[in-house]
Amino acid sequence: MIHKTNKKIPWIDVIKGLGILSVVIGHVFTGEVRHIMFIFHMPLFFFMRLSPVDLLDFMNYVTKALYGGTKLYGALGVFWFITCLFLIQQIMNFLIIKLKTKILTLIISFLLVFSYFNMIYFPEFSLPWNAHVVLASAPIFYLGFLFKNFKLEINNYAILVMGLIVIVFSYFYPANFYDMKFTNYGITLITLLSSLILILNLKIISTKLSNDKGSKIIFSELGKASMVVMYLHQPIQFLTSSYIADNPFFRVFFAIILSYVIYRLFLSFKISRLLFLGSYQDFKNISKMVFDKNKIINIGNKDIV
Repeated sequence: MIHKTNKKIPWIDVIKGLGILSVVIGHVFTGEVRHIMFIFHMPLFFFMRLSPVDLLDFMNYVTKALYGGTKLYGALGVFWFITCLFLIQQIMNFLIIKLKTKILTLIISFLLVFSYFNMIYFPEFSLPWNAHVVLASAPIFYLGFLFKNFKLEINNYAILVMGLIVIVFSYFYPANFYDMKFTNYGITLITLLSSLILILNLKIISTKLSNDKGSKIIFSELGKASMVVMYLHQPIQFLTSSYIADNPFFRVFFAIILSYVIYRLFLSFKISRLLFLGSYQDFKNISKMVFDKNKIINIGNKDIV
């Protein structure tokens, strides 16, 4: 059975920042830039489990749509991710706790095979909340779990070189990218490997950036705001394109900055931290206040009687 550790990872907020930046760039830019971002940007969030989701978060976002998944477009398009991530976290948490490593690895392997079967033979098949994407995201999630909990010695230079090879390969083979929302998992196994290589490249870059005070502050702050940026960047960049400028650099800039400003506003109030950031501490504090108030009212009623 696998036992996970809770050791703080110093570069985790930095890679969250780089990850959400890649999401925004992938949604704004077209051509090769978008292609490269789509190799790894969503697998990164499953691999690193960068957005912890509890039931409170889930209920906040899932009310945006009942079916979700592939039915979501435009400003709500990215909301497919929150339901899928919630499902994969609950399933994997259960499996990791209950099963031995060998059995779990075997199950994950079968899920990966079924994900390719889904993509190749039944690409139009989908489930509410993109539940079928669990087949493809579970192996990535599991690999990220293993990476976090078991020390893996990697040669940074070799990983960087392989990253360049992946980018060149993807230029000549455009099919090498993920579009998980629409059950496109790229070239069988090769795109998965390509994604993992680019994720490890981001890990190396994040570690370097975390050693520089200025870079660490910038990307860590962006990383902390990653979930707000995830769900607000699309409407902001659409509005920027329509009313300010269609330039992709402007759209990325405004999407990042305005999303971050809204995140800081959410941080300023207990109720917004609870509703939009899933603050468990605020949930406990507000619940305590409500129950204490009810207790006082009940005592008062008894005194009156």
